[in-house]
Amino acid sequence: MNYNQADAVYNIVFAVMQVVVAIGMPIMGALSDTTGKRKPFVLVLIGIILLFASLLGIYHSLTMVLIFYVIANIAYQWSLSFYDAMLAFIANPKDVGKVGGFGVAFGYFGTLIGMGVMLALQSFSGTPVS
Repeated sequence: MNYNQADAVYNIVFAVMQVVVAIGMPIMGALSDTTGKRKPFVLVLIGIILLFASLLGIYHSLTMVLIFYVIANIAYQWSLSFYDAMLAFIANPKDVGKVGGFGVAFGYFGTLIGMGVMLALQSFSGTPVS
């Protein structure tokens, strides 16, 4: 598969994933509002994210990796509807934006830490960093 073909496949998969997220998000929001229980949904979706994100490194098939990526990302996007609704209960009303902002910032900080750990592991194992 050349670069243009791979780019087209990724873009099609990403577009389909975003459509599924867009269709499912109002359903998740309604579920969050009607049940009033957000934490169990967040925990289940986090479990799905962890499972399928961890499987990304095991399989070497592009099809399987894309499927796992789609499932993990959909679960992540849907979990935000429950997580964001919980912010009003864990922070003062005037601090909700600040708490949400710190959550996003720490998430990106965690990504940087993960990238640093992976670079360190690659250098220790002798695998070239590309």
